[in-house]
Amino acid sequence: MEIQFESSPDTFVPVDLDSELLDIISTALEFPQLVQSALRIECRVPDVWRYTVQVSDSGRTVVLKPNTRASIPSNYMDVPAADAAGRESILLVLESPHKDEYLRVNGLLIPRAPAQGRGIFGAGRGIHMYGHYVLSRLNLLDGAYPLIIANPVPYQCSLVSVPPGKPRALDEKVKPVRDHVWRQLFGLTPVRQDFLARCKSYSPRVVLNCCTKELRAELTDFLCNELSSNFAQHPMLFECEHPSVQWCTQHKKGIPLFNVLCQGRTRIPC
Repeated sequence: MEIQFESSPDTFVPVDLDSELLDIISTALEFPQLVQSALRIECRVPDVWRYTVQVSDSGRTVVLKPNTRASIPSNYMDVPAADAAGRESILLVLESPHKDEYLRVNGLLIPRAPAQGRGIFGAGRGIHMYGHYVLSRLNLLDGAYPLIIANPVPYQCSLVSVPPGKPRALDEKVKPVRDHVWRQLFGLTPVRQDFLARCKSYSPRVVLNCCTKELRAELTDFLCNELSSNFAQHPMLFECEHPSVQWCTQHKKGIPLFNVLCQGRTRIPC
């Protein structure tokens, strides 16, 4: 299945997707057109600034303070990530939006913001409840940092909201679809360049790679290859579990967290 991906307004590049794999979602004849529609610029989920991370007591005390206003449709007090320009930030990276990150209005996908899930295993809830615990292990200097949440591929790679979708949740049958579409899109030069430009604009002191486990190593490789050569100040890189489900179920025994030393790809437990 070849679709035309809108990499920038009115600029399209061809993307080959595995038709047999995508039959998991739908076998409808019009499905390629629906997928292409879901990957247009209007369906891009924006990066957001959700909290200010207040660090004190030599990095041991971390408090997430929500913004006092919201200017993006969201379950949280989100503002555009660009509002944090000029401030050293903490960049929390996921992989791609899923069903909670969209509304469907008159048959169209309407993007909201990253990490919207408020349920017991939702990514948004995981960050809200346990983000302070994860960030307190990063040895941050005392100060105030915008917490930016971003997706390297800001489109719904799981395609579960594309009608007439069959699965209602990201079960084991749908994960291969998400991973395949993500890899095909992230393999495009314009998508990688866009993600890198966004990362640089946030001046991160820390990049926390919370991508899903199936894709995490690929994203770490990309970040390691780019961080040293494209950033004036080399941010620290960490890997952590995805906040959806994992943070909510693992916090009692300790959420796995690793400091990544890019030279040699050494992962040091924190």
